[in-house]
Amino acid sequence: MKRILTLLRHGEAEIGYGMREDYVRNLTGHGVSQLTRLSNVLDSRQIYFDLTLYSPARRTTQTMEILDGKLELGVKISDRGIYESSLAELLRVVQKLPPTYNQVLLVGHNPGITHLQGYLSGDSSIMFSPGMLVRVSLDVEGWDLVSRSSATLLEVIQ
Repeated sequence: MKRILTLLRHGEAEIGYGMREDYVRNLTGHGVSQLTRLSNVLDSRQIYFDLTLYSPARRTTQTMEILDGKLELGVKISDRGIYESSLAELLRVVQKLPPTYNQVLLVGHNPGITHLQGYLSGDSSIMFSPGMLVRVSLDVEGWDLVSRSSATLLEVIQ
């Protein structure tokens, strides 16, 4: 069965200053524009999702909310395991997905999101910049079978 995993790094965020925690950084105006443009592109191509997983950090929540205003995101789940996660943690998140979902969006952070894409597709030359989206295809019966180089890169949208 073909499954599509879409990986998205949050849009451009404010630089942290002083005591301001990384977790509560907001998107910049440019970040909002990036994501509005991206949601228009995805909408025009009729791309939808059965499930959207996202980090609960403010900038990823704001990213998801902008997309939600334009796109069908399916079931939306905030997962603390996506924030500041390693490749191993993100892989665990993907591998525990129920088999009922075929079109999944994962909104996260660097470097984890970049490492996950490289691990899945075998192409480590792609470095996610803010607001960048990568879609990969996985020909697996269940998400639990996702492993190294099991994905085919479909497209990169920046």
